[in-house]
This record gives sequence, structure tokens and C-alpha cells, in this order.
Amino acid sequence: MPEKPHTAQDDLSTKMGTEFVIRFYRMLKGTAIYDRNNVVMDQYAQECLQTINPAIKSEGHLFLKIVRDSCFFNNVKIQVRADNYPIFKGFLNEMKKRWIGEVEFEEEVSKEHLKDLVFLLSGLEENNESNYLYVKKQLEYRGIGHIHVGKLEFFKDEDIYVDSEDQKRRSKDVYFKSINMVKEVMDGIKNQKVVNIRKAKRLMQNAVNAIIQDDSALLGLANIKNYDESLLSQR
Repeated sequence: MPEKPHTAQDDLSTKMGTEFVIRFYRMLKGTAIYDRNNVVMDQYAQECLQTINPAIKSEGHLFLKIVRDSCFFNNVKIQVRADNYPIFKGFLNEMKKRWIGEVEFEEEVSKEHLKDLVFLLSGLEENNESNYLYVKKQLEYRGIGHIHVGKLEFFKDEDIYVDSEDQKRRSKDVYFKSINMVKEVMDGIKNQKVVNIRKAKRLMQNAVNAIIQDDSALLGLANIKNYDESLLSQR
């Protein structure tokens, strides 16, 4: 079964999902510094709403689900860029230790209701599997019926489809492109030519994505440190 190709809608979902995670995580971390009525929290909430409400208008709802070390935005996996990886890692850690694996907004959200949710999440006890039930009850008590949270789930390998052959092909492609880039850089230094920095940066992003999706790709890329002409013959 081949992996589904990325579509323009997938790219849009990744963009909206990334903006949501970054802004929601900033709000969550802000609760440790600012109180609910602080002007900074108001600003964080307003910026987060600028992502949430347009997404709801466009797609009818906003649903974020955590599956292992990945985030799915309206059932589309968010492709994490290298520069955003530390933010996503921090966000996942904060949510996992609270045992919250799902957040859903069924209709447009107000600033006060968003702050209700974030401050409820920030105050949760760590490593308590029942946290989602507490948040649900609190939201119901406050009359907030359009925001839902779900328990963090743990998935077995067979529960998640991964096209391993396709992943190997992509990792191999990044590996050989990296070898060629190393050669290009070395030749550029020898011949005093300008190195294509944009191309190198794009390749670095692809390499990081390959490693995030498949740790074994790191082993192959690590061999490039032993660069010589014989390595190129593997191509």
C-alpha cells in the first residue's frame, strides 16, 4: 500500500497546525509567569484565536491529536520543520505529562473561553490519567460545550501504518544528495567558488525531517564524516 502523496490541503493543514501549536504552547507556558488578566496573556490569547477561528470557519472545527511524537491537525500529520522542532518537542512534553492527547474546538472560541481551557490545562496534576475527565467536567460546569479534550493514547507499532520502503527510499535519497553536497562544498573551497547556501539549507531541512521520521537515517548520514572520493563511488 503506497503512502498517500502530499496535497495542497495537507500543506495548508501543516501551516495552520504549526501556527496553532506554537501559539497555544506559548499560552500554556505563559500561565507560569502571568496571571489570567495580565495584558500579555490577553495578547497571547488573541494571537492564538487568529489561528483557531479562521481554521474553524474554513473546516468546521479544529481537532488536534497527539500520536506518539507527532501532532495531527484535522487528521493531517503536521510536517515539523527543523527550526520548529524544539517547540513541538516542548509542547508534546507538556501535554503528555498531563495525559492530554486531544483538543477540539467545534465552533468559534472567545478569548475568555480559550483562557479557561489553557489555565485548566496548566493547573493539572502530572501523570494523572484522569486529567481529561476533570477538564471535561470543568468545561461543562462553566457552560463551555464547544471545547473538548481527550485522554492521551498509546499506540502499538501495528496500529500506525508506516510505509517503511518509501521511508528507506527517501532516507537513501537524502544520503546521496548529502554526499554530493559535501563534494560540492569541498570542490568549492578548493577552487574558491561560492557555495550555494540556499541549496545546503534545503538539504539540511530534508535530512532533519528524515531523521525525525526514521532514527536509523542518522547512521547513514553519520558516515559522511568519513568523506573521500571512494564514498562517492557508492552512488
